[in-house]
Amino acid sequence: MKRKVNAMRAKTGSLDKGCAKVHLSLAERGYDAPAMMIRPLANQPIALPTRSARTTAEAASDRLESAPLPDHVPGEVLVKLKSGSGLSDFASDYGASVAERFKLGPTLQEGAEQWLRLSLPRKTSVEQALSQMSQDGRVARVEPNFTYELAAAPNDLHPDLWGLHNQGQTGGTAGADISAPEAWATVRGSNQADAPVIAVIDTGMDMSHPDLVNNLWTNPGEIPGNGIDDDGNGVVDDVHGYDAYNQHGNPVDEHFHGTHVSGTIGAEGNNNQGVVGVNWQARLMPIKIFAGSSPTTNAATILRGVAYATQMGARITSNSWGGGAYSQALFDAFASSPALHIAGAGNNGTDNDQRPFYPSSYDMPNMVAVAATDHNDQKARFSCYGAQTVHLAAPGVSILSTVPNNGYAAYNGASMATPHVSGVAGLIATAYPQASNEDIKQRLLLSTDPVEAMQGRSTTGGRLNAARAVENDQVAPAAPNDLRAVESTPVSVTMQWTATGDDSWCGQAAAYRLRVSDQPIEDLQAARLIATARPSTTGTLERASIAVEPAAEARTLHVALEVLDNVGNASQVRFAQVEVPAAPPPPEPPNP
Repeated sequence: MKRKVNAMRAKTGSLDKGCAKVHLSLAERGYDAPAMMIRPLANQPIALPTRSARTTAEAASDRLESAPLPDHVPGEVLVKLKSGSGLSDFASDYGASVAERFKLGPTLQEGAEQWLRLSLPRKTSVEQALSQMSQDGRVARVEPNFTYELAAAPNDLHPDLWGLHNQGQTGGTAGADISAPEAWATVRGSNQADAPVIAVIDTGMDMSHPDLVNNLWTNPGEIPGNGIDDDGNGVVDDVHGYDAYNQHGNPVDEHFHGTHVSGTIGAEGNNNQGVVGVNWQARLMPIKIFAGSSPTTNAATILRGVAYATQMGARITSNSWGGGAYSQALFDAFASSPALHIAGAGNNGTDNDQRPFYPSSYDMPNMVAVAATDHNDQKARFSCYGAQTVHLAAPGVSILSTVPNNGYAAYNGASMATPHVSGVAGLIATAYPQASNEDIKQRLLLSTDPVEAMQGRSTTGGRLNAARAVENDQVAPAAPNDLRAVESTPVSVTMQWTATGDDSWCGQAAAYRLRVSDQPIEDLQAARLIATARPSTTGTLERASIAVEPAAEARTLHVALEVLDNVGNASQVRFAQVEVPAAPPPPEPPNP
């Protein structure tokens, strides 16, 4: 969903997905009265045999310790009592007092259902009150007094930063952006010592730029200016990064490119000057791999740069460069690195499925390839693409950012799209420090907004959405209960099921993982993955065709289906068996 509510967001960073709710609402968390449905938390088995599955108050209270509550006012709850329940008796039974009574309709007849704000006694926590009151027969609904805040808008969100917040101010389409203010309601980055390090492998950085200086990574093992390799990493005085081309510790930007990329990732936010990056605060590690002001380098230099990023603990690397031949050495460097690598898809306007563009075309689980879009969500004219080799798109036309000598300028390129994704990867790693590369990559790809211009031109068919990528979503989609074959021939099988939702049966899910095997599926990863379209709205009948090799004997195929949401929560797996008929024998040759 695009920006329908700009003024206010829940501090959990939730997004409305088509159901009237605050994300992780108490219905989902099990605090409704006994007759209401609950939805399971992520990574727990989904036990909803039908859409009308019910739960008990005991099951609801069991969930209280499964996840922390979203931000709320301490010592208060909001309660909706059923008709005929006495106000004072109910409050006093819990040692609470009625702080406020809400008139929510044009009239409120005595004895009708109504909402109350209760002040709890000091000895009773909000969690305890929710657990107890949810089991009280007089209660129709109980929830915390959630807190909310204005969507974060720093004082340096320049109007030309359409890629972060597009209201049509540059002549483009409102909403064709990465929804940065909504993401900032959840996380704004960090430059603390334990924050993730984002290595910018590029032309270096203007490390004194006022919008970057406070977000520079500092090597804790190095003493500035003493001419000694204090930390023994092979580089002298690498206080803030590394010049891999000239092999010293001063990665000054003599071009402009690396400084521009760095600003999009992490120009300091809310400092009342210049611009803001995707991260207001960050730990940016400049690694220079180009020769001075010349845009040339070589594989050995890049190997040194990637090795330095790995050695010094980079969590994310941003790579707005590429081209040239396949290099097994570079493949090995990126593949063996524990970091997640974000790389531009290139500016040749060609199909990377046919003409690979490295490093973004290296096929490895810790690589993300990025195309560029404009302020109308159109693919940038120059941007490369690839239905199988490019993952997603991000804003890459007329991108305003930092440049050397304390300046600012706008540039075009997949180089400018890449740091948007690198920045969001940094936000995810900040908000969820335990997230693996797979977790971060799934969030980046599953949370994209579908855009027509990228359909068939990337694996997701979408453009980066930061708010959906950082969402604190712990509710998995429901598993469809009607997975079955509706057609089976010797060469193809058509499977059908009912679309569920992003959160159980609510909203719209992000993706399917449909797999098939000749053997019973015990290891999902070993089964063949079948490409499917994005999920439709809840309740829609979905179909997918599976091509099979014809065989002389009838056989049984085994099919498995998972439903994924925008942050990678997966439904329970559903299985089905399909009888595939034998192929008819070939016609006999004519008699001579």
